[in-house]
Amino acid sequence: MKRIFFVIVAGVLASAPASAASLPISVLSNCAQPTARTSLDDQIRACTLIIETPGSDAEYMLAAHLARALAYEEKGDFDKAIVDYTAALALQPNDDFYLARAECYQKKGDFERALADINALIQAKPNYAPAYSTRGKVYAAKKDFPRALADCTRATELAPQDASTWTLRARLYGQMGDEDRALSDLSRAIALEPDNTDLRHYRGLMLMRRKDYRGAISDFDRIIAIQPTADAYAFRGAARLYLGDLDAAIADAEYAINLNPNVSLGQQILREAQAAKARGQ
Repeated sequence: MKRIFFVIVAGVLASAPASAASLPISVLSNCAQPTARTSLDDQIRACTLIIETPGSDAEYMLAAHLARALAYEEKGDFDKAIVDYTAALALQPNDDFYLARAECYQKKGDFERALADINALIQAKPNYAPAYSTRGKVYAAKKDFPRALADCTRATELAPQDASTWTLRARLYGQMGDEDRALSDLSRAIALEPDNTDLRHYRGLMLMRRKDYRGAISDFDRIIAIQPTADAYAFRGAARLYLGDLDAAIADAEYAINLNPNVSLGQQILREAQAAKARGQ
């Protein structure tokens, strides 16, 4: 859902002419997305300039409110994010804006307002899968697992080709301690997005807990082929260590440490594998 907001913001602000809001193009681009040289606070200031400049076009105002809401969310200032989502809704009623505001209510612990937003949306659009996913998250946060599971299941029924619905239910099953069903749903998600490294990492860790080290290695192999990370090498090294493949475990641990000297698991696996090799295991 938030990816949609980034598209709206980037499309409207980043390519806008400088005259669009009577402001320098740097202000528009900084509001669209902070760079390596700017911060979230810089982004918020730039968006505020657009919002407070008289005569700003409604399209740019909308994009600025969305960009500022996302920045406030990232900072953990949910009250201010809610204000911006509310302003965005006044400019353009949108289902995803309602859900974004509901998620902010959830994150600040105001479950009743979160549910009020989502329930109103579900009443208007009873087959809108993201609304059920979002309500499932709220119920899960409330530890109301039966209702959370019912909503997450409804989301998978309405959007079976959306990997995020299966991932959400997998995480819920994980919270409920049902690893078999969590693993099944996670595998459904990976079948839909086989190159999603986050999903592969999540399943790899789950398989490690179940002592399915070869299955875990398969997931970490795929991650490393797509985007090598210190964590992927370290966890693959751990799986290889548990299988007794000491040379491979040492190699993976060394790769992990080279990528990130501070990765503690890589250092631990290297010590344990070297010690086992020295003992002649």
